[in-house]
Amino acid sequence: MYIDGDFETSLNAEQIARFNVSEGRVLTDDELRAFREGLSQAKLRDTAFRILSRRPHSEKELRDKLLQRGFEKRAIFGLVDEFREKNYLNDDEFAEKWVEDRMRMKPRGRRMLVQELLAKGIRRSTAERIVKEKLTETDQSAVAFELILARRRKFASENWVDTKGKMYNFLRYRGFDLDDIAQAIERFRKQQRESGDESV
Repeated sequence: MYIDGDFETSLNAEQIARFNVSEGRVLTDDELRAFREGLSQAKLRDTAFRILSRRPHSEKELRDKLLQRGFEKRAIFGLVDEFREKNYLNDDEFAEKWVEDRMRMKPRGRRMLVQELLAKGIRRSTAERIVKEKLTETDQSAVAFELILARRRKFASENWVDTKGKMYNFLRYRGFDLDDIAQAIERFRKQQRESGDESV
């Protein structure tokens, strides 16, 4: 599309119909301003839908990505409000899916899961509630045990104190509580002794 002989933008068939564009049409200043605002809003919406089509996003994630692409802040916040009302964005559902995916692919302790959700822009009360709900029937000490069992060679050292310290740091970094860590390490030690490993 050209305006006054200068290239303005390219339009697809949907946009041509939406903005009632035709060759040779003369636009007033007000119509041109409204057209440009409408085109910018359409581009914002299309970009937002494209982002959301790749994977679920929190409200904060979508706002940040749209800001990075140079869209106007007020328009972004208005769009996010609209998307929330239409349930295109739902921080509760996003948080639930995040926790489920994390525990299936990269298990973490409660503390780490909450911190990750906070970084995604989820309110603390929401993050804590959902993590608690999702992990109600999860034995965190068992999850911690499976993690160290899968990486037992990584923790191997000449004495048990060093091995235990490495396991503790590994699990603490991943957000497990002290009680769950202690139970997991003790379970690991017991299993190793039963298998005939006297170094523990």
